[in-house]
Amino acid sequence: MNKKLLNLLVLVLILTLAGCNIMNPGEPQRPPSDVGSDSMNDTGQALPIPALLEDTDPEVGRAEFTLRVQSGTTQFVEGLSTPTLGYNGSYLGPAI
Repeated sequence: MNKKLLNLLVLVLILTLAGCNIMNPGEPQRPPSDVGSDSMNDTGQALPIPALLEDTDPEVGRAEFTLRVQSGTTQFVEGLSTPTLGYNGSYLGPAI
């Protein structure tokens, strides 16, 4: 593999990781002001914000959570049910 092609592949990898926010994992995915509030999507419907999952381990410095995969249906469009999967519910999952 020549050096130009290798440099191009490394550049593409870096840009891909930067776009996925993998290179800055400490950065929040949404502004803190949005936490716990509903946001509107482009159809005017409120988007569900998952509840915070409770830590079941009382020991300081440790956390333990129980996650269960569940199936169900959700109406994203009125009158149309869509099969969905979620954790601890039929759609999405709790925030950890």
